[in-house]
Amino acid sequence: PIYSIAMTQDGRYAACGRSNRIFLYDLATREFVGEIADPAQKTGGAHRAMVQSLAFSPDGTRLASG
Repeated sequence: PIYSIAMTQDGRYAACGRSNRIFLYDLATREFVGEIADPAQKTGGAHRAMVQSLAFSPDGTRLASG
């Protein structure tokens, strides 16, 4: 299941937190952009625990997760 979601203010991108991974989608083209992962995590997860919150910066260039 998806535990968290955030959208850029312009509505172009959405990020979804599922388990310990973050998935990014381009809403304008309805395409999957990619998965955000920490290179230090060998399993590809972006977090060691569940992604419980996501927020884009006002200009949409940064994504914070917790």
